[in-house]
Amino acid sequence: MANVIGELVYKITGDASQLNSSLNKTDTATKTASKGFLSLDKVIKATIIGALVGAALKLKDFGEKLINVGSDAEETANKFNAVFSGIQSTATEATAELAKAYRLSNTESQKLTANTADLLIGLGAQKDAALDLSIAVQQLAADQGSFNDLPTAQASQVITKALLGEREGLVALNIKISEAAVQSELLLQGKDKLTGASLLQAKAEATYKLILDQSVNAIGDVERSSDSLANKRKEQLAAEENAAARAGKFLQPLAK
Repeated sequence: MANVIGELVYKITGDASQLNSSLNKTDTATKTASKGFLSLDKVIKATIIGALVGAALKLKDFGEKLINVGSDAEETANKFNAVFSGIQSTATEATAELAKAYRLSNTESQKLTANTADLLIGLGAQKDAALDLSIAVQQLAADQGSFNDLPTAQASQVITKALLGEREGLVALNIKISEAAVQSELLLQGKDKLTGASLLQAKAEATYKLILDQSVNAIGDVERSSDSLANKRKEQLAAEENAAARAGKFLQPLAK
């Protein structure tokens, strides 16, 4: 893509002889006009060339942005397929529904879901269980983001970190969970005697339940405030990113 645009810029700037020749012929044909008009014509020629160069550079920048979005989508898909290897079809369907219902682009839906699930799998969770909990986390993150006027990605990161024991960030969602509260929940579930990876997974699940318990007012906010300007903007941005990713994927062979 860059080479194509580069050739265009060269043809406009470095190979402007044909354009100048044509315009000079026009000069000859209008010699009876005043010198002021001829001087103005030179300004017009310079303006035309400058405008064409500017348009070419803007097109190059736009093309590069599309390619970057397409590249991000490709990298996200690679990680997504690796995390959910063996259940890609189920995971793809789940993230597509998540994107549609919670105003996320397809790439963001896959990225957030894969990030959380990858950490859960690292704690010992099975892939299908990690997928289910990760989808639930993203749904809650979208509602919390809408309720607290935060990007869904930020809310997702806060909740995901809390599942791993980093619960300080939950204050951004007006939630506070102590270690004692997690231990009490484990006791109620009969999982307080677990050790190792099993304990870490149980603590993650207990933490999510406690977050859910303190999210009563936020749950369902995306749907309730679907007509709000902020959520309409999120929906628009998601649609634009989906379109840009498709265009970027088409342009990638040219970039390569």
